[in-house]
Amino acid sequence: MASRTRTALLMVGACLLAGCSSSPNKTSSSTSTVLVTAASFTTVVPTTTTSTTAPVDTEPDTSNGPLLTPDDAHSVADCVKFIPIGAVMADDEATNLWDVVGRDADKLTELCTGFLTTSPQTLASLSLKLRAFEIAQEASTTTAKSTSSTTAQSTTTTAG
Repeated sequence: MASRTRTALLMVGACLLAGCSSSPNKTSSSTSTVLVTAASFTTVVPTTTTSTTAPVDTEPDTSNGPLLTPDDAHSVADCVKFIPIGAVMADDEATNLWDVVGRDADKLTELCTGFLTTSPQTLASLSLKLRAFEIAQEASTTTAKSTSSTTAQSTTTTAG
């Protein structure tokens, strides 16, 4: 767009210098034609591109901690999930661990990840406790739903 504007301005300037005019006093023999093209004023700057290919590191990055297998990650997630729940439920092990990390979620993740090497039994225990908690929650939810639907059915039957 800028080159078109520049070209138009140059054409107007060249026309003025050459005596171009739309004045009726000038005759056609007194006007001269100046051929100005965009190519006359275009500057081409060569560019080069260089690319370097860095070697690809195929080794996994362990700077943020050990690599976890799916089972390890699942055990750590269970630990992180259960400890705060267990502390609220007054589970002694969960309460003690929750207090050890100062009730800090980041420190809790570090603690649970550390259990992979220092105490896999603790991870297994916490994972089992979480399963038991989830089963109890599911059972109480199912019982509550069936009790409320039974109550609703008996109310409907009594009303009818």
